[in-house]
Amino acid sequence: MVKAALFLGHGQLREGKLEEAAQSFTSAIEAAEASEATGLLLAVAYSQRGEAREKQGRTAEARADYEEALKRVPDHAPAREGRSRLTSD
Repeated sequence: MVKAALFLGHGQLREGKLEEAAQSFTSAIEAAEASEATGLLLAVAYSQRGEAREKQGRTAEARADYEEALKRVPDHAPAREGRSRLTSD
């Protein structure tokens, strides 16, 4: 379920379906937390949801997602890059 939701979200993000992507990544996060999935899967899901929210202009929520991803995997490059973009604004 986690990986399926991540793949779905990636496709939606690429297509510009930002709200749908954010919802898919939320589903991935919920499924990962329920199954006690690895930190990397959670970091990816939080980082990708952060990207979707950033593109929606929801910067506070995006920043929180990037921070949560970095709590899971401190050297997760996409989350660091996202946080950096929002910090430099």
